[in-house]
Amino acid sequence: DLHTLIEKTLETFQAEFDEAGMAVVMDGDPTGPDVNGDPSRLRHAIEALIRNAIQYSPHGGTLRVTVGKVGGEALIVFQDEGVGISKRDLSRVFERFFRGRPVDDKGHTIDVRGMGQGLYAVKSIVEAHQGDVSIESEPQRGTKVTIRLPVRG
Repeated sequence: DLHTLIEKTLETFQAEFDEAGMAVVMDGDPTGPDVNGDPSRLRHAIEALIRNAIQYSPHGGTLRVTVGKVGGEALIVFQDEGVGISKRDLSRVFERFFRGRPVDDKGHTIDVRGMGQGLYAVKSIVEAHQGDVSIESEPQRGTKVTIRLPVRG
């Protein structure tokens, strides 16, 4: 089930969470929902979102992951307390190789490693599973990524 997949994926990042001083809160029904799909590809998408939350959050932040079901859809929400994304960059974050210009609370550009493929991969994987992904963010207010996938059955 999706809840277990996410929970186990979060556990593999425990050392990184500890190093970042990041608290992780997981909410939702621990018994599901079940979705049709390739667990390894879904795990890859989840890992990309976790990496982004760690990279773009200040030391001591919180990552909240909520898993649930709304109608015939599984709903996964990743909410971090990171530096956020500007309106200019927000419209392009799912483009392959796009790298935004995140800034800290003092307006200094943050140099983060990566090739701009994480959110592109998330979108590609979710859409391959007949799902949808959306993102909400503002500078210095964190980022919320919502994934919707059809439930099994």
